[in-house]
Amino acid sequence: MKAEKLAWVSQALPSGPLREDLGSHIASIRYRILIPARQFQRRGIENIVVNPMADIDALLKGLSGCRAVVFGKLSIFEPDAFRQSARQHLALLARAQSIGVRVAADICDDRFDHPLLGSYWRDIVRLADKIVTSTAELAELVRALGAQDVEIIPDPVEGRKGSPHSVSGQVVDQKSGGVPTPLRLLWYGHQSNLDEVAEFLPALDRWAAQRGAIVLFQVVTASGFGVEKWVESREPLALPVQLQHVEWSPAAVASLLKACDFVVIPATLQHQMKRSKSANRVTEALHAGRYVLAHPVPSYREFSECAWIQDNLIEGLNWALEHPEQVITQIEKGQRIISDAYLPESVAGRWLAALDLEV
Repeated sequence: MKAEKLAWVSQALPSGPLREDLGSHIASIRYRILIPARQFQRRGIENIVVNPMADIDALLKGLSGCRAVVFGKLSIFEPDAFRQSARQHLALLARAQSIGVRVAADICDDRFDHPLLGSYWRDIVRLADKIVTSTAELAELVRALGAQDVEIIPDPVEGRKGSPHSVSGQVVDQKSGGVPTPLRLLWYGHQSNLDEVAEFLPALDRWAAQRGAIVLFQVVTASGFGVEKWVESREPLALPVQLQHVEWSPAAVASLLKACDFVVIPATLQHQMKRSKSANRVTEALHAGRYVLAHPVPSYREFSECAWIQDNLIEGLNWALEHPEQVITQIEKGQRIISDAYLPESVAGRWLAALDLEV
């Protein structure tokens, strides 16, 4: 039997056979293309990348023999460049369908009401044969926009599994009379979410001052979006929370997850776009053995018995420090859920079923 062939459409990757050494700093590229595609290759499925800005006739030649083509996220915020890209994407979609290639669109974000991007996002949902979303909330949105064939496939967990870790409040409490050990908190994510960190930081400052704790709060994100100025402005104040900026990379996140005590993920839930986010940061932290304190984004609720998924993160911090044994138990439960449903091979199996591919 002839091997299956699948194409992935992305402007962020070079056209041609998917190389094993390809990487990306863009989360949607890693979670929604590279990780599942590599799993497919291990199962004997040929994967190619189609960059739609190339000559369309050459692209159609690359699509020859494909069972399906998956259109990845298109988010370019320079108006002229975006409009050109959107035209190329939709032209390629129409031509692919004209030669009998099944078109799937991966929707892993909510840009439907964006003044620039929204029209394209609504068009691709309307035109694609299959819609894949990363969360149930996004599935509801695309169904409301007219999508009929919708499959929910979560982001696969990234990184290595680690041993569950907890810390007792007595270790970090100066008022206990012992020598305080810095409490190591970690936040990592896209710079578009830094407003959530800014809202959380004053409460953390108050908590540390009241408790007499010394806190190292590491913020892992791209440079040039304001964290460096936060650090500079706080240094002369001798605050009990030492803020540190670390340039984002997969290696930096993996290293700091091993070293931290807790991961904090505040969220501004009044923003619809952020309510539809996937649980990838929660799963990555739990998989690494670290307890998570997070606001109740809908996709996080699956892990409500494995992490502190509630409105008051400071209350959760106090609880975690007072119940270190229960923290370990909850992390272990989260790791079992991840092993059952979020490992790359499990997620790839769901992609195979959604795309009707055979191995």
